This record gives sequence, C-alpha cells and structure tokens, in this order.
Amino acid sequence: MRHLKVGTLLDSIKSLPPLPDVHQRVMEFTADESRSAAEIARIVSTDASLAARVLQVANTPFYGMNGRIDTIPRAIVVLGGKIICSLALSSAVTSVFSDSELSDECGIDVWKHSLQTAIAARELADYHGTLDADLAFTGGLLHDMGKLVFASLMAETYRMILDEHVATCRPLLELEDAVLGMNHVTAGSILCTTWALPHSIRTIVEEHHRICGPSGPSRECRLIVDREVDSESITVAHANILARLLAPHASGESHVSMLELRCLFARRRRPDLYRRLVVSQSMQPPVIISTEQSPIEVVAVQVKNPDLNEAICLIALACGYAPTTGEETSLASFVITDSEMPHSSLPTVWTREFMTTLDDMAFLNVAVLHRILLLSVRSRSVRQVVRQHTAP
Repeated sequence: MRHLKVGTLLDSIKSLPPLPDVHQRVMEFTADESRSAAEIARIVSTDASLAARVLQVANTPFYGMNGRIDTIPRAIVVLGGKIICSLALSSAVTSVFSDSELSDECGIDVWKHSLQTAIAARELADYHGTLDADLAFTGGLLHDMGKLVFASLMAETYRMILDEHVATCRPLLELEDAVLGMNHVTAGSILCTTWALPHSIRTIVEEHHRICGPSGPSRECRLIVDREVDSESITVAHANILARLLAPHASGESHVSMLELRCLFARRRRPDLYRRLVVSQSMQPPVIISTEQSPIEVVAVQVKNPDLNEAICLIALACGYAPTTGEETSLASFVITDSEMPHSSLPTVWTREFMTTLDDMAFLNVAVLHRILLLSVRSRSVRQVVRQHTAP
C-alpha cells in the first residue's frame, strides 16, 4: 500500500521554494575571470553553510591539505572557480532542505555520499581524458538529490523503506516505486526541471542507476559492459557504485549487485585508480592496529570471482587493512575466501557471511562486510569465534 499519493508527492516537490540567490551570485563571480579570489570569498562567506563546505572540501586528504586551509580565500585558490561553482549549486540545493536533520531522521548522509561520488567521478573523467570532469563533479554532488526530497518530505516513511532495503536486499529503487509511486531518480529529475537546472545535470540525475537498469540492477548492465561506452552520466554511475562500496550507510544502499560490480570493473585498467582514490580520499578514516609483525593488519582475499575479489579488497582498504590477493598469506591476520584454504590456522571469513541471493541475482551486502572488518575481526578473541562459526 502506498503511503502517499503520487499527485500529492508531485505537488510537494513542485512547491518547494526556489534556490537561494547566493549560488547565482557565486556562479556569476566564478565565471568572471577578472574577479579575484578575495571577491569570490566575500560572496561565499555570506552563506555559512557554503563556506563550511568549501573549507571541508579544501581540507580533504584528496587535495593534500589535511586541515591546513583555514580561510575561504585560500580554499578558493586550492579548489578553483569551477569547483566553487559546483559547491555553491550543491549547497543551494541542500539549503532548501535544511529544516530536516536528514542523518538523524533517516540514518543517511547524502552530503558525504555525494562528495565521495563527486570526487571519484571527477578523477574517472580526468582518467578518461575526453570527458568534462567539472560536469562529472557537479553531477556527482547532485545525483542523489531525490533522496533529499524523500528524506525531507516523508522522513519516517523513507526510513522504513531504507530499513526494508537493508533487511530484504530488494533494490532501493524498486521499494521506492512500490511504496511512493516514484523513486529517487524520478524525484531528482522533477526537481531539476522545477529549478531549471541544466539539462546535462538532469541527465546525470536520471541515469546514475540506469547502467544497471532503470528500475535497479538488471541484465541491461551487460550493454554497458560489453561496449566501450563512456559519458559523464556513466562516469557518475560508476563513481556512485564505488562510493556505495566504501560508505554504504551514507548512501542508504547497502547492497551492491554482482552486475553492478561487473560494470564497475569492466575497464580492467581501473582497479589501480580505484585503490588510489580510496587512499587519497580517506573515504572512511583508516583504523591502524599495532601488532608485533606489522603496524597494519593484512587481510588475504582469495575469491574466485575477480570482480567480487577486487570489491572486497577496496572495502578492506577503506576499513584500514592492507589487502593481498596473492598466494602468500604468511603476513595476513585473517583470510576472506569462498573456498577451503590450505592455511587452516588463520581465522577465516567466508563470503557467504556477506553475500545475499534474491531470486536469481547475487548481492554483496557491503554493510555486513564493513561490520565484519571493523568490529569482528579486530578482536583477537572474537576472530577464533568467527572462524569456528563460519567454517563450512
């Protein structure tokens, strides 16, 4: 049963207030090459939320500043006008929903997930060489704006949808359609139209899930995998999958399908880039464990499916582990595997502990794997229990 009529939801979206004027002024100033960083800084500083975001992004490990940028003018020099323009637009969109504490109400952090997606999308576009990296960054910041709509207009209902996604593994878009009559992709597209945002942004919002099917992961993913197709929309879609792997609670989407992993790793030269992104972004602060052998924990990943194997390595890296996929496991503290290992003395986590099958599709339950990596295997006393209870 739907909790809200589609017509009522449409009216609510279309009646949202217009975007604040400050983002228009920032966009005008950043487009004018005669404007100095100090002039742009004065405009940015009039919006506390935007100023905070500019400083936050400038101080991310990705830009190598690590807390050394403490003024808006310096941040503008580091980031450049186009990034400031993107942040102004994103901040303006978010400010419309400022009355809702989205993280508290729904348990998601759309800003964190969107920033991770934006940085990854920009790097992927740069790596490609012929794509518009600035458009990819802006699209990454705004791709999940439909979730802001739902979390703001119907926080309790949307929290129930997110909880059901976690519990049942049903794709989030499918659940949103079933309960609300539309999904966050459609809601985001309507909002783009309502606010007269550029067509290129609306296209990215509409297509950030489409590489795996318009209603969620599907075999349409093969169309992208089997062709050398790239665009800013596909780049944001790939970045979205990567960000969901590394911080599933921020996005609210804890299940990633094997078809999505196949899309993500279709370009075999990209895994090294993904690993560099994980380290440079510090998407999740690494937890360093001191041991007698090594200052960091090493996990051996021995999984037959190469896409799943690489995804687990990225997640392990984001959680503070040094992953190894070779035969040498002597340095490893434990093993993640889908088959019997010759080193039976090592604590072992079996893939079935974090894999879910729904109908004929397989999903990686990223939240469960995060919990295993961040909690269970951190404790030596628990590791043996993990091995005893998960061994086949």
